[in-house]
Amino acid sequence: MKNLTASSREKTGKGNNRRLRAEGEMPAVIYGGEGEAISLSLSSHALTRALRGENRRNTLIGLEIDGADAQPVLLRELQADPVTRDLVHADFIRVDLKTAVAIKVPVEMTGKAKGALLGGRMRMVRRVVDISCLPENIPASFPVEISDMDGGDSIRYSACPSADGITKVFRNDYVVVQCVKGREARQEDADETAEPAAEA
Repeated sequence: MKNLTASSREKTGKGNNRRLRAEGEMPAVIYGGEGEAISLSLSSHALTRALRGENRRNTLIGLEIDGADAQPVLLRELQADPVTRDLVHADFIRVDLKTAVAIKVPVEMTGKAKGALLGGRMRMVRRVVDISCLPENIPASFPVEISDMDGGDSIRYSACPSADGITKVFRNDYVVVQCVKGREARQEDADETAEPAAEA
């Protein structure tokens, strides 16, 4: 868990938020759990550094507010300036370290598919999947082993093994990855190349 310091704030509004950002701070809010919602200010650079680890936005953070003991939180929403990409606002949600949370994690293909070695191409149909686990057990990614996949094969989420402590969450089963056969892969490449030319 990475600790961050924050200060509670009473003044809100666009003017105050602009002054915060000019000082290298950013507005934020924490809510959920047994506490009330609190408006905060914290260092945007410190938050950026905290999110550079392998878990990125799923990083478990210990938020120290006004010098109090750290509260375990997860990032619920992060807003950035569309032009400068500077962070402008963050929403944190309190979590109980002994209670599982539902969260999205990116899919990671592991191994080398047999079909890809024969001219096929791997396609990641779902880039993120939903899982449930304890906050301290949130993985950086959800690995899907593809070594045995041949051309035309696909793997559904229900068939993907999950690590201990990780529960897959889904209502309707769906394909996560598939191996496109060589001829189909080449045709797709041709179609993708032709589309920009047609638009031009």
